[in-house]
Amino acid sequence: MIYVSLSRFSSERADKAIVTLAEHGFLNIEMSSDTAYYDGFEADLSGLKKKYGLNLLCHNYFPPAAGDFVLNLASLDDKIYRTGIVQLKRTIDLCRKIGADKLGFHSGFLFDLSIQELGGEVALHELYPEEDAFSRFRSAFEELKGYGRDMTLYLENNVLTERTKRIYTRSPFMLTDLGSYNELRKIMDFKLLLDVGHLKVSAHSLGFDFPGQLAALLQETDYIHLSDNDGREDRHLALGAGSGLWDILNGCDLRDKTITLETNVDGIDELKRMRVALEELSR
Repeated sequence: MIYVSLSRFSSERADKAIVTLAEHGFLNIEMSSDTAYYDGFEADLSGLKKKYGLNLLCHNYFPPAAGDFVLNLASLDDKIYRTGIVQLKRTIDLCRKIGADKLGFHSGFLFDLSIQELGGEVALHELYPEEDAFSRFRSAFEELKGYGRDMTLYLENNVLTERTKRIYTRSPFMLTDLGSYNELRKIMDFKLLLDVGHLKVSAHSLGFDFPGQLAALLQETDYIHLSDNDGREDRHLALGAGSGLWDILNGCDLRDKTITLETNVDGIDELKRMRVALEELSR
C-alpha cells in the first residue's frame, strides 16, 4: 500500500492538509509533525477518516508535543529519555484511536542534539558510552513494545552526512547502514523502517555500495520511506523513471510493502504521477 506523507505541508494545519490530499484521491496518509497541530485535532480525525475512508499512520513526533524537543531514546539525560517515552506512548494511543497497526520512529543518538541541529549541521559533542546508550535504548524500546503490544513498532535508520562523519571518530548515530542494523539486531528484536533517502546519504558518507545495501535491507522490511537526493543531504526530492534511484528500485521486489512517499514535490499532479509510477513498480 502506498501512503503520502504530510511532511510536504509544512506549517499547514494537519486537518486542512489531510482534506487537500483526500479531495485529490490520496486516501492513504502518514501524519508527521511538520504540519501545525491544534487542540481538538484528534476528535476531528475520526470524522475525516469516516468521511473519506482514510487509512492513516503516525510517524515519529506526531502528534506534536506542546514544546519542541529532540526524540532520543538512547539519551542518558533522564528528562530527555522519559520525555521521548511519554511522547511515543501518546502516539501509540492515537494510533489505537485511528486504527493504525504500525508506528515508526527514529533509532537513537549517542549524544543529545539541539533543536537547531536536528536535520541540519551537527556540532562536535562528547559521545555517550556505547554500552550505556544501547542499554538505555533497548530498555525504552521494550517498554514501548509492551505498551503498544497490539501494533508493530518499527525503528527508522538514521542519516549520517559526510560532514558529521568527518568530525567524529565513530558514528554518533545508531542504525545507519546494513552493518549497524545487524549489530543492533544482535541485542534487540525489532522491525526496520527503511528510509531510502537516509540510506543513500549514509552510503555516500561511509563509502559503501548503496544498491547492494538497499537490496539487502529491503529483504529485511515491509515498511519503506521513499524519496531521492544527491547523496550529500536528505533533500526529499521527487523520483521517477530515468533517475538513478528509480533504475535501482526497478530491480528490487517492492511487492507487499507499505511505502510512504516523503517527497517535497511541487503540486498535486506531480505527486499523482509518482504514485502511479510507483504502483507500477511495486506490482
